[in-house]
Amino acid sequence: MHEAALRERLRDLADGVPGPDPLIPPRVAGRARRRMGWTAVSVGVAVALVAAGAFAGVRSLTRAGRLVPAPQPTLRPVPGFTFYTSSVYGYTMQYPDREWTVVNVAHRPLSPGEVPFVGTPGVDTYNGPERADMVVAAQPANGMTLQEWTAAAIQEVQPDGCHPKSTTALTVDGEPANLVVYRQCFGLYHRWVTLLHGDRAFHIVWLNNPGTEAADRALFDQVLATFTFTA
Repeated sequence: MHEAALRERLRDLADGVPGPDPLIPPRVAGRARRRMGWTAVSVGVAVALVAAGAFAGVRSLTRAGRLVPAPQPTLRPVPGFTFYTSSVYGYTMQYPDREWTVVNVAHRPLSPGEVPFVGTPGVDTYNGPERADMVVAAQPANGMTLQEWTAAAIQEVQPDGCHPKSTTALTVDGEPANLVVYRQCFGLYHRWVTLLHGDRAFHIVWLNNPGTEAADRALFDQVLATFTFTA
């Protein structure tokens, strides 16, 4: 039998085509069936492995959040405080909900060199009892270091007679920051935090009447502990 015809007949035998063939010894026919059988098993195993891999891929996509959202960090509420989130500045902060309210919402970032006065369009303003206020605002960092930013913020108010009493390093939401304390600035006691986040230079300022320093310090520290960047 010609070689091509012999191979074709072996395939027929492996596929179960009936009829003995006197030109193909039974031992050769059996070997052909076993070989073709193992080939089929190998293909089946390969298909199963591909399917398993595809399922694993889907499962990993699920765990990655495409089908099931990845767990997000939860901000723990502080008793007696309420949340505020700024869409302009990308932060969430909690502030005392008794006698405090948000009286001004920033509609734009500060311009370089602009002082974060209470109630101006680039400032989030929180108003409390007596003359207590908090303000949060930011301007483009323009490549400044934290020390340069702190010095620039001090310089912005020095012409108005504001001279710092002390400067202390701290962190806010993991970012290095500086706390500048003023006994008198525009007639009020100030705790003025400067920090950098991304491409923005932030002010977080507490101000109140002189003589309220001890209580203000404790409450402001609580507020800073809740400050979280969302962008």
